[in-house]
Amino acid sequence: MKWTFNILRTIWVLAAVVILLVSIAGIEDSHTGAFFSWSMILLGFPINYLLFGLVGILIEIFEEGFSIPDPFLYNSHPYFHYILLWTLSSIAGYLQWFKLVPFLYKKIRQLINQKFRKIKENPS
Repeated sequence: MKWTFNILRTIWVLAAVVILLVSIAGIEDSHTGAFFSWSMILLGFPINYLLFGLVGILIEIFEEGFSIPDPFLYNSHPYFHYILLWTLSSIAGYLQWFKLVPFLYKKIRQLINQKFRKIKENPS
């Protein structure tokens, strides 16, 4: 089981790196932004769906509410937004799939085992 988990983790990290590299390589293409966004959302669903939504809301608040320009559009480095969003969404997705989910799995399994032990000890 441990080696399967490590293989899945390696595949996940490689997929995230490939998404970043493909996005940077095709930055001139008009569809690259959509490819990047949807790929990262799918890779880290559901947390990345919430993350990308939150980033969009924050951009709107800063642009409309405070008249501060979107840092993703007006930054001098063309790869800045891909690298920043990739870093945030990779960390969030990794923590979700390889820290939170295994933790919850272990806790739920412990609770189920406790319930079965109680049922075996006190069959009513």
